[in-house]
Amino acid sequence: MAFSWRRSPIVVLWSFGLIEIALNGAWVSSSAMNVAEFVRERSLPQAGVAVAVNGSVIPKSEWVSTALRSSDRVEIVTAAAGG
Repeated sequence: MAFSWRRSPIVVLWSFGLIEIALNGAWVSSSAMNVAEFVRERSLPQAGVAVAVNGSVIPKSEWVSTALRSSDRVEIVTAAAGG
């Protein structure tokens, strides 16, 4: 019987400076260290965006100080005009 070592994607990505984050239910790789970097990385507008990390809404004033870790669940909602 052959034996083989398997690495989890999180371990492999971490070695390249990336983390795995669930964004609106889909797993994505990111090099962002905090919420502000993550929003910029996704090319989202700075206005009209709401962010929650692991179920807690993060005020924009705390985006820079809110660190992201592998396996965090991030929900991002943007405002849309219409009626």
